[in-house]
Amino acid sequence: MFLYLSKFILRNGSYLLAIIAVITSIFFYQAFLSENHLKIDFSLEQMFPKKDNDKDYYDFFKKTFGREDNTIFLSFTNNNIFNESNLSILEYLSKEFQSIDNIDNVYSLGNLWDDGDGKIGYNLNESERKSLIENDKIYSGLLSNDGKSSLILLTINENVITHEERTSIFSQIDLIKKSLEYDLVYDGISFLDKSDEVKSFYNQINKNNDDILFVIKNSNVFSETSVGPYSILNEFDYNIKQIYPNLEVSSIEDCYNIINSENDVDIELNSILIKKKCGAYQDLVDENLNLFAVRVNHEFSDISSLLKLRNFLIESPYVNFKNWKWHEAGLPVLRTRYVELVEYERTLFIPIAFIIAAITLVWVFRQIKALLIALLSIVISIIWISGIMSLMDVSINVISYLTFNLLMIIGVSDAIHLLMKYHEEAYSNIDKNNALQNVIVEIGAALLLTSFTTAIGFLSLSIANIKILQEFGIIMAIGICILFLITIIVMPIVLSYIKKPDEKHIKRLILKKDSSLTYFFQNLVNKRPRSIIYLSSFIFALSIYGLYQINSNVTVMGDLKPGNKLHTDLNFVENNFGGTLPLEIVISYNDPELLTHNLEFQKKYLIFINELHRYDIIKSVTGYWDLDGNQNIQQSKYINTKRDHLRISCGIKSIDSEEAKIISAKIINLYKQIFGNDNINLTGSTLLSLKMNNYMIKSLLNSFVIAFFIIFISMNLLFKSFKLSLVSIIPNIFPLIFAGGVMGFVGISLRPATAMTFSIALGIAVDDTIHFLSRFRSEYKKTNSHQISSKNTILTTGRAIISTTITLAMGFVVLIFSNFKPNAQFGILSTIILIIALLASLLLLPSLINVIKPLKDK
Repeated sequence: MFLYLSKFILRNGSYLLAIIAVITSIFFYQAFLSENHLKIDFSLEQMFPKKDNDKDYYDFFKKTFGREDNTIFLSFTNNNIFNESNLSILEYLSKEFQSIDNIDNVYSLGNLWDDGDGKIGYNLNESERKSLIENDKIYSGLLSNDGKSSLILLTINENVITHEERTSIFSQIDLIKKSLEYDLVYDGISFLDKSDEVKSFYNQINKNNDDILFVIKNSNVFSETSVGPYSILNEFDYNIKQIYPNLEVSSIEDCYNIINSENDVDIELNSILIKKKCGAYQDLVDENLNLFAVRVNHEFSDISSLLKLRNFLIESPYVNFKNWKWHEAGLPVLRTRYVELVEYERTLFIPIAFIIAAITLVWVFRQIKALLIALLSIVISIIWISGIMSLMDVSINVISYLTFNLLMIIGVSDAIHLLMKYHEEAYSNIDKNNALQNVIVEIGAALLLTSFTTAIGFLSLSIANIKILQEFGIIMAIGICILFLITIIVMPIVLSYIKKPDEKHIKRLILKKDSSLTYFFQNLVNKRPRSIIYLSSFIFALSIYGLYQINSNVTVMGDLKPGNKLHTDLNFVENNFGGTLPLEIVISYNDPELLTHNLEFQKKYLIFINELHRYDIIKSVTGYWDLDGNQNIQQSKYINTKRDHLRISCGIKSIDSEEAKIISAKIINLYKQIFGNDNINLTGSTLLSLKMNNYMIKSLLNSFVIAFFIIFISMNLLFKSFKLSLVSIIPNIFPLIFAGGVMGFVGISLRPATAMTFSIALGIAVDDTIHFLSRFRSEYKKTNSHQISSKNTILTTGRAIISTTITLAMGFVVLIFSNFKPNAQFGILSTIILIIALLASLLLLPSLINVIKPLKDK
């Protein structure tokens, strides 16, 4: 078949290239230019299974009560939370956040300040305000354990489900915070900001010899915090007048007071009003509206008075707002920032994979044309698979974004094997066409089987009950088949149009030095085959022990590396406030009156929620009644319209899947003890996410077992020797068991990404064995000797196996630098599996062949 195929390809090269060019153009248009172009969707909801009882109940819960995973926890730390100016800033922030589209509710200490007339208003001093909040069961949740930080809680509209909508909300939050950043750029003595903009504004201000100027920079000089009753200018004017009552101070605050002196409702200031009503203050605002000045008319007898005025501004809470330390948490934060990190890493690791592929090809062949030919086939393949993803409506998501990295790495591996074989044939064949024909015939079968086994490793993911895993497995399987076709067609055709490699390059690749790694491997196999087998057996047994040490417990936030900002933020809020993850309890009854009009039920309910509040894992409990038995002002959120389901919302700290099982069992048992029935259901995105991790692991391990058996049967059919196939399976199992042992000994948890590694790496690692055995059988037909055939195979195919392993390992090892533990661990384990697969194929496999002799020596 491959003989016929080789002749057809080489005879019709120009026609085939033209057809491929047309198809590539169509796929390029479809993927990147058409209306149905390739889309990006990193929403984590795709990770949930299509059919699952817990998922179905969670959907019922959302339909009945709405989303429970839509609260943003914004934590801030400043020098004094209960300072009046800080509370005014907080109130302003809360009002501005409330005005953001799709923000339904904002809750903070700013609401309790309410222009100084609220629950913690002017009637209390700072220590009294703090004491009031700390001793309140409800409001105390807004203060951190150490009292140095506070929370702003933002509830997102339930209809917000896309990453783009959430990103827009966070962008507006950041803009509002930025609008409150004030910088003193001229302090009455010198320029702290020496930009031309600041100097030009300073020079245009009308001033007398006795005038002292302070210039402040802000992105919104007419905001409530710049000018008005609670603003930096109002605060500065008030503080100065307390010490220097007769001091003459001018700013646009005076213009604001003039305009609003006869109005019941405050009118916001703007440039037109200033020009119309109080032109004398016009020069105190920059025309770009990001600088304003305070003019003080006084001749100070000493510098200390001037410094005192200066310090009023430097120490102002408004100027110090930029020093507030912010942290964010909650599932909307986790989803949004997680996706942003994935998008960032996609743009980072794909170019790195491309560069590594290029460097490896140049390092192996020392020829730019070899690099360009290989990359041509890879780029064509990636364009084809992009077009197919677009046609199949498969988006680039949290898993499929790895498609392009993996195809590039695998494509380079195929290219190295083909180019190595071409140089070998060019060394022994004067005619270039004959050499290329032999390349297609001899390397074609090996590449076909390696592509098939790798595709099977990925295709096994399609049995998972999770859509994006299924899509990823199918797309990768199709992509690998396309890589094989393009590589076996395009590369020989292009090579037929250019001259043969220089003799120096051919000899460098074909004629081995005694100091080469392949000679070292060959000598070890020849002299110490049994030692290699015994050592491998010991390591295998040790790895089996390590397998039993693997921990499969995962947490919702466990995917993030320590040191990452998202990880730092989530842990800060978790450690200082706790309860950022939702856990929902639903009590159901057939009698609707029983829930809210039965005193006995209410009594049991209060006992139940107060007992829940005592659990260390549960940080907050809210429901139809609060912990003291008072009705919640938002009680409609906690009972359905039929009044036969009552909801209790708990905020819990980050827990792993094992702790989730324990706390769930405790809550259910507590309910049964108090109520005497089992009308209780636990749900929420936290429990569902933890369950889905275990669900995915089980599904992925099942797919690995299926892939393993399919690959074994395929190798048996190819080599037509059960004994040889059985021997070949040992070096394929060995790297996987070794990687599992490493996981157990170093504490890498079994999570979806690490479980997926085994299916993927099995398909890739078995390539070494197939290439080795394909060449071994070819050599055996000539020599009829196991030892000579294995020696010749190591010295020829061994070099290609080493080169491709280095390429693949380098492509995976860059993932170690990922901000995500799953990606980093995927990179580590894949690299380990590939290196051990190399050693198993070039040391253990030939040693087993030489000792067992699966074929009959003649």
